[in-house]
Amino acid sequence: MKPTAAIKPHIVIRDFSAPRDLVWKVCTEAEHMVKWLSPTGMNAFYKTMEFRVGGVFHYGQRSDDGSM
Repeated sequence: MKPTAAIKPHIVIRDFSAPRDLVWKVCTEAEHMVKWLSPTGMNAFYKTMEFRVGGVFHYGQRSDDGSM
């Protein structure tokens, strides 16, 4: 999927009270991303994470009752 001019980029800005290397690790490794990605009542899981320009993060979310 290629970006288009019709789709504006999604930019998230947040300050963390943590060492830079720890913040980088939890934002670039799928094992950490799934721990904070889902809303309350949902559990995230992932299949693929290619952390690169044009890469993909293939993930899903499952509720406690098993629905996706």
